Amino acid sequence: MKRWVLALLIPAIPAWAAPIACPTSFPEYNVPGFEMQPSNARSGAPLRGARLFEGAPGEERADAPAELAPDAQPNGLPMWKLAGGGPFLLVCVYGGTVSYLRAVVPADAGSCRVERRGGTVTAGCR
Repeated sequence: MKRWVLALLIPAIPAWAAPIACPTSFPEYNVPGFEMQPSNARSGAPLRGARLFEGAPGEERADAPAELAPDAQPNGLPMWKLAGGGPFLLVCVYGGTVSYLRAVVPADAGSCRVERRGGTVTAGCR
């Protein structure tokens, strides 16, 4: 019985999921691995996309941030290949708010991307 349930869950996970993925809506509470910036955002705002920076947390607020341009934009959605450099910072962007989540991308991640399936946007790095 347990194997059957697991088989049903696997297709629901995006192919690129893990080691880090943005929540699909702005959370009410802290999410492990992410920091809320600022921490007073309304929860429930939908994920609209992601940005990628080279640098430590706070780089996204620098006067001249090291934001990385996507390597490709299949279907108009950004994809970045991570080759050397780093650390990298993933910033999850939500609709209707200036607040965002940020996370340091794990050093073993090889790419980051944004996808849209139906009306749902997903973003993350693996």
